[in-house]
Amino acid sequence: MPFSSHRLVAVLAVAFAGLAIAAAVGVLVGSGASPPGEVLAALVGRGDAVLIDIVWQVRVPVVAMAAAVGALLGISGAGAQGVLRNPLADPWILGVSGGAGLAVGFVVALGADTTFGAVTLPFVAFAGALGAIGLLRLVAAALPGGGTTAGGATSLLLAGVVLNAFASAAVLVLHALLAPEASHRLLLWLMGTLQPARLDPTLVAVTSVTGLVGMVLLLRVSHGLNLLGFGDEAASAFGVDVARTRRLGVAGIALTVSAAVALSGLVGFVGLVVPHLVRLVVGADQRYVVPLSLVGGGAFVVLADAVARSLFSVAETAIPVGAVTALVGAPLFVALLIRGATEAST
Repeated sequence: MPFSSHRLVAVLAVAFAGLAIAAAVGVLVGSGASPPGEVLAALVGRGDAVLIDIVWQVRVPVVAMAAAVGALLGISGAGAQGVLRNPLADPWILGVSGGAGLAVGFVVALGADTTFGAVTLPFVAFAGALGAIGLLRLVAAALPGGGTTAGGATSLLLAGVVLNAFASAAVLVLHALLAPEASHRLLLWLMGTLQPARLDPTLVAVTSVTGLVGMVLLLRVSHGLNLLGFGDEAASAFGVDVARTRRLGVAGIALTVSAAVALSGLVGFVGLVVPHLVRLVVGADQRYVVPLSLVGGGAFVVLADAVARSLFSVAETAIPVGAVTALVGAPLFVALLIRGATEAST
């Protein structure tokens, strides 16, 4: 179906309604067994004072964090798949997760997170993620076309895989050398957790600006990403500045993923799975896929966090949201791959 701004508004309205429902579920579901009616009363400041504090100090901030992280990862995944012209592309493959995880590993190993406070880790993760992108930019500069051609984009993707593999190995070495308590802190970060204690005002301000700028960049190049799918020469013939579109796309991916990492640690599979699910509904037009992946990613992580918190009574421990997204996302992605291969062969 041809692109229509009215249709985009309609599908976005439906998507935001789904996100609102997911947010309501996220607020109503928790590690405790409070009836929904009491939770709704607590939302308007009525009922048990302890439950009011739990709802407003824990559940609402966590749902907001989950929606923000999911939105950032969803739109970055759609952007990565468009920029690299590869449906298997994922922002983590670019090396962002490896850089963030390695930086956090060093800080935990040095004990700086306990010396300066838990808010140290998000800022360090943010710096590590941007550092990884900076390293990839140096690699891209040495590639034919500066990493802005199709061949250069593929090489850049492979460079990200190598960077992630190296960083993961280094993190495993650090993890083995750390004392048990520090090792546990690092493991929770690597698995992805949503903790209201991380919501330092400075961090919120930095990640908000960074994430919004990244989202705007990816939304701006969505039309160009459509034409890139036909090849660089065809896109150029239609008037697309291929090199500039890819540069802006990579910048948007870097900014959105870095902001997500700073808030939650490493939450995987969101940027890989959500854009595929969106394409099943609206097709491959990036002008739909990019904004809808933003909203869909938010709903996906909010529901994953609700599942993680509801499992507390069974596991008797906090389940990281990154573990749930991996458990759900991995088989879901395999199913999407099988479906795609089946359709391609018929």
